Amino acid sequence: MDTIKVYPKDSEEHVKLEIAAIWLEYFSRKGTTYRVGDTYFDLGQDWKWTTIIATMANRNDTYQALCPRDHEKIICSDDIKATVKEIINDKLWIEV
Repeated sequence: MDTIKVYPKDSEEHVKLEIAAIWLEYFSRKGTTYRVGDTYFDLGQDWKWTTIIATMANRNDTYQALCPRDHEKIICSDDIKATVKEIINDKLWIEV
């Protein structure tokens, strides 16, 4: 499934990402905030996607919180909370 695209705000996929952002913020151990936004997936190809953007606590530094694999898990999930827990418990998850 190709989930790397820009989603309208009223789409099911956008809503799933919004719910995941809420759960990521709830489970944050470092006070990181999360929001859904459109950003470049590949600047050179002018390829954008709708994903979760993280903002580090007490800083203005932002980063894309999800890799494509985790992004797809959320988009395809029927249980967003469980999916977010699975993602943050993965040994590759790093909250900056």
